[in-house]
Amino acid sequence: MNTRLLNWRQIGERINRSRSWIFQAAREGRFPPPLDCPDLPGRALWEEISVQSWLDQQVAAAKARAEAKAHTAPVDARPAA
Repeated sequence: MNTRLLNWRQIGERINRSRSWIFQAAREGRFPPPLDCPDLPGRALWEEISVQSWLDQQVAAAKARAEAKAHTAPVDARPAA
């Protein structure tokens, strides 16, 4: 299996985030960190599978929040006319 590597531009297009957001989130542990590639100094690269996994988790969490919000929405207390 070939490992596809992505640079920050490719990731930014995929998740609609800026370069600064990607690097800040990676430093804070909110996004996968780039790989340490000694043969490519100065290049920040991510494994596509780790980015896709992160994105899948974000989508699942958003769906769960939406579902929870739908179940806790207040019911209209007014009597039916």
